[in-house]
Amino acid sequence: MRPRSLTGDFFLGLFGLTAGFLLLIALSYGLSALHLPIASLVANSLWCAGLIAMAVVGVLTQRFALALAPLAFLALWAAASQIHAGILSADAGLKDGLTDVPDVRPVKTLIIKASYGLPIDPQRSGGVSLARYDQCGAWCQDLILNKGIGTIVLRTPKPGAPTARTLFREGQGAACTANADRCIVEEPVDELPDGLMIEFGDEAGPPTGNALCCPIAVVSRLTGGIKTPIRTYTQGNRVALMPIPVITASSGSEEAPVLMREMVLGPTLRFDTLIEALLNTEVRWQ
Repeated sequence: MRPRSLTGDFFLGLFGLTAGFLLLIALSYGLSALHLPIASLVANSLWCAGLIAMAVVGVLTQRFALALAPLAFLALWAAASQIHAGILSADAGLKDGLTDVPDVRPVKTLIIKASYGLPIDPQRSGGVSLARYDQCGAWCQDLILNKGIGTIVLRTPKPGAPTARTLFREGQGAACTANADRCIVEEPVDELPDGLMIEFGDEAGPPTGNALCCPIAVVSRLTGGIKTPIRTYTQGNRVALMPIPVITASSGSEEAPVLMREMVLGPTLRFDTLIEALLNTEVRWQ
């Protein structure tokens, strides 16, 4: 009788676990396609049972290399997860947050393009975490009346005019109501003026559920209708390997891919921190 090979048992165990794991992923997808809510529960229960069974059989038969295979599988998986997360973090360090802010001053005209609101710190805005992108709110008024920004252009979609834009500027005297000396006046614009443009959001739309889309802020200089990007900031979801092999297969197209998890890297990208960093001034948010 040929002696058992420790190396052979070990790699046989790893191969068996890998094959079984892949089969359970396929099973989970199949059950999920049938809209059965127990898809992941069934697959992960069988997976845990398989890990335990291999370890127990290995001990009972004194094939200790086989018994160690489940632990080695989990250890290798955890190491791969850490390496993957580290690679993502290193790559994101150059793009996420506001570690590299260009000097764009002086800014006389500011153009804001956002379709789904402007994320701001609710502690600074009286509990509001998403500022209106189509109204000249407190921040807009403060920039125009107190911070030297001459005009601000915002998207102001209306029924029948989804791409309408409005220019906001300071008005005085007869342009103001209630005998105010200074006020904000607005006028529609067809063509965007020259100025600094900030595009905030995600062209794919707002994130829903577990959607894998990331907020993006693009800072550009607009001159004669030609946009020249200056800096792009990203913040939001990255997909990294899970720290433990858990099956999360789903038939939903917006769900994270199987075996992956979402990571948020870098400081939170918000409109308030971005605009204040670019203009090097503190802005009123309520």
